[in-house]
Amino acid sequence: MIRRGDYQYEEVSVGPEVFAFTRGDQQQRILCIFNRAAAAAEVKLAERLAPGQFLYGEKNLLSRAGNRFSMSGKSVAVMTTMAK
Repeated sequence: MIRRGDYQYEEVSVGPEVFAFTRGDQQQRILCIFNRAAAAAEVKLAERLAPGQFLYGEKNLLSRAGNRFSMSGKSVAVMTTMAK
């Protein structure tokens, strides 16, 4: 699935160290989040990006209040999402 479908950059952090994208089609999408910094970073997901099943890196995202997460430094998280 990651080889097909559209690709969209997602804003999840105010700093340039964290970046994310979604990729998918009408049936399923995945969300990939990368933290390039050595330190943990705050990640805020839009409501439409609510995490589904983690495919990789579940331990790298620690849930906070609302749609906020703390992401470990130098880490990756990949999950399904309901985003369209």
